[in-house]
Amino acid sequence: MAHEMPARPVVADGAAVVDFPWDAAEAAVTALDAAVAELSVQAEGHALLRSTITDWEGAFRDEHDDAYYRLSTTLWGVLGQLSFRAGAIVAAAEEAVEEQLRRNEDARLLQTGPH
Repeated sequence: MAHEMPARPVVADGAAVVDFPWDAAEAAVTALDAAVAELSVQAEGHALLRSTITDWEGAFRDEHDDAYYRLSTTLWGVLGQLSFRAGAIVAAAEEAVEEQLRRNEDARLLQTGPH
């Protein structure tokens, strides 16, 4: 699942600007999502290939199965962490948007007074 960054808010006249690294955040989310997509394809391809191994028995098969289990468990954990981190960046961007909207409203109230 690709993560979507929120739109950057317009800064109202007289409002303090929220300092958020938009370009770096967008690049990081794009890179994390691309890594998840590529690694998922690789993991699914290996799982499909592994299902074709039916007549292999013995110590080397046991060794392969143990290694496959360790690697696939680690890989799915890494995929989860990459996705979590992309989601955390998006959540931080959403918080920055909310804060900017609050600051915009504060600036509007200072200029026009409450209505």
